[in-house]
Amino acid sequence: MLDGGIMELKEEVFYTQTFVQLFQELSAYYKDKAAISGEGRTYSYEDVNLYSNAFAKDLIDSGVRPNDVVMIKLSRRPETLIAIMGIWKAAGAYLFLDDSYPEARNNRLVNETGCKIIVDEDYMDK
Repeated sequence: MLDGGIMELKEEVFYTQTFVQLFQELSAYYKDKAAISGEGRTYSYEDVNLYSNAFAKDLIDSGVRPNDVVMIKLSRRPETLIAIMGIWKAAGAYLFLDDSYPEARNNRLVNETGCKIIVDEDYMDK
């Protein structure tokens, strides 16, 4: 997939690899290049890969199993993308909870999905 210093995405890659697998290849190739930036912070591809690996391990250690739903209740910031990547690496699915919706609706989503973990500001700070 990577050739001569130029990233070449071949069509078959999209049918044989997940986004996470592609990102891990990119992180090895573009190690120190900026992958995510915002709110005065910049994360390299390697940073995103390492942080999302640690996040995935934490989710798995907390009981998240393949196809489990993890709720995300975070603002738009670089760490939100790292959380999403970590959820995918833990083989989970994510669903956003929006503070602008009624609390009853958000509670119903949590109950209907069997969500085990809600990733919010407190969760990210631990």
